[in-house]
Amino acid sequence: MQSSMKLWPIYTACAAWFLWILGFSGILFDDAIIGCECAVIGLQGWIPILSWIKRGFRELPVFEIYAASHLPYYVHPVAQRAETLRIYDQETLQFSLACVVVFLLFLQIAFYFTRRILDGDSEFRINRKLGNVFHGFVAGDLKPYWLMIWCWVLFEVAKRLNLLPELGVFFQPISRGITAISMLSVFVLAFAFGKRVLQPHQVFWLFAAIGIQGIIDLSSGFISGFARTCIVFLIAFVISRKTIPIFTVAVLFAVLSFLHLGKGDVRERFWSQGFSDVSGSPIEVMDYWISRSWEKLSTGEVTVAETGRRLMDRGTLLHMVSLAITECPKNRDHLIGETYLHLPALVIPRFFWPNKPRGTWSSETLAIHLGIQDVEATNYTSIGVGQIAEGWVNFAWLGIMFEALALGSLLAIPAVLSFDQSVRSPGMLLAASTLPLATNLEHCLSQWIVILITGWLLTFLVMYFIAKRTSSVSYSD
Repeated sequence: MQSSMKLWPIYTACAAWFLWILGFSGILFDDAIIGCECAVIGLQGWIPILSWIKRGFRELPVFEIYAASHLPYYVHPVAQRAETLRIYDQETLQFSLACVVVFLLFLQIAFYFTRRILDGDSEFRINRKLGNVFHGFVAGDLKPYWLMIWCWVLFEVAKRLNLLPELGVFFQPISRGITAISMLSVFVLAFAFGKRVLQPHQVFWLFAAIGIQGIIDLSSGFISGFARTCIVFLIAFVISRKTIPIFTVAVLFAVLSFLHLGKGDVRERFWSQGFSDVSGSPIEVMDYWISRSWEKLSTGEVTVAETGRRLMDRGTLLHMVSLAITECPKNRDHLIGETYLHLPALVIPRFFWPNKPRGTWSSETLAIHLGIQDVEATNYTSIGVGQIAEGWVNFAWLGIMFEALALGSLLAIPAVLSFDQSVRSPGMLLAASTLPLATNLEHCLSQWIVILITGWLLTFLVMYFIAKRTSSVSYSD
C-alpha cells in the first residue's frame, strides 16, 4: 500500500541530517573513521523509518523509532563535540561507535529474522486467536478510554498534592499500572482525533487531560514523562492521518529545548530530599521554570542553537560506552551476566516480595561497578548507562550481540501484532503498550523486559474487563 503522504519533506530532512553530520559538523574532516561510522549509524537509523513510511504506516513503528533513537544518543554528541566525550581519545571513540554499529546490525538481523518467522499465516493466527479470546472487544466505544485517561489525571494530581491514602507496597504497582493503561487511552483517543471523529468538546477535554497531566509531570522536575506522552500521541496521529506533522514536531522540540534551559534551576530550588520530595505547588514550579528559561534565553546567556544542543547533550549515551570500554576489563572485571540474572527477581510483584530490590537494580549495579555512583547516591537518583554499555560490561562483544539479538526479537512482536490491524483490535493495543519503550535506550535489558511484560499484562487485564461489557465484534475505526 502506497502512502498518501508526500515524502519529499522526509527525504529532505534525511538529506539535511547527513549534510550536517558529514559536512557542516566537520566530523569527516576531523576523523574519517569516526565520520564513516556516524554515517553508517545514520543509515541504520534512517532506513527503517523511511521504509515504514513508504510502506504506508501499516504497523506500529516501535522497532523503527528504537533504531532511530540511537542517532541523538550516539551520533549527535560526536557532531556537537559534547563535553562528556572530550576526556576520551579518538581511538576510544572509534571503538565506541563500532560497538553501536555492531549492536544495530545484530538488532536489525534479529528483528527481520524473527518477523519473517512470525509473518504470513502465523501472523494471521496470532491476531485471530486474540480476537477469539477478547470477543467483542471495545465495539467502537471510546467511553472506557475517556474513563482511563481521566482516572490517570486524577490519580497523578492526587499523588502530586499528597492527597492519596497510604498504599504501602501497593503504591508502585498501582502507579505504574495506571500510567501504563493511560498510554493506551492516549493512543486510542489521539487516533480518533486524527480520524476527525471527535466532537469539538471532546477535543477540548482530550487536550485538557494531556495538558493537566503534562503540568503535573513537569512540576516534578522531569521532562521525559511529558515527552513520552507526546510521542505516543504523535505516533497515533501519524498512523491515523497518514502524514507527519513536521511543524508540530519542530514546535514540540523547541518547547522541550526551552524547558530544558531552566530544568537545573528548578531542581536546585524545589528538590529537597532527592527527587521524590518536591516542594512547591505545580503552578509555582511551572511559573518559576518558564521564568528562568526565558531569562536565560532573553539575556543571551544561551543562544537558540545552544538550547537545542543542551537538550541533545543531556541524552548522550556514547560516553557511557566509552567509559565501559575504558574500564572493562583493564581496570574492572566484566560482570559475566550479573545484571541479566536480576530479571527473575524484578519480575516478581512487590506485594509478593515487599523488600525486593528496586526496579533500577541493574542500573545501580552498573553505575557502582563503573564508579559513576556510590551506594548511597543510588538512594536518591538512578543513572542509566544504556543497553550497549551494559552488554560490554557483562560480556564485551558477546554481550553487545546478545542484547541486540534479544531486543531485536522482542521488537518484532509489536510489528507482527499491529500489521494491518484496526487501532482498537487486541493485537494493535498490545503493540501500543510497547510504544513508551521505543525511545527507552537508558534502561538495562532486565528493566526493559520487566516494563514490557508489565505493559502486556495490564493490557490483557484491561481488554478482559472491557470485553466483558461488549457484545459486538466490530473493530472498525
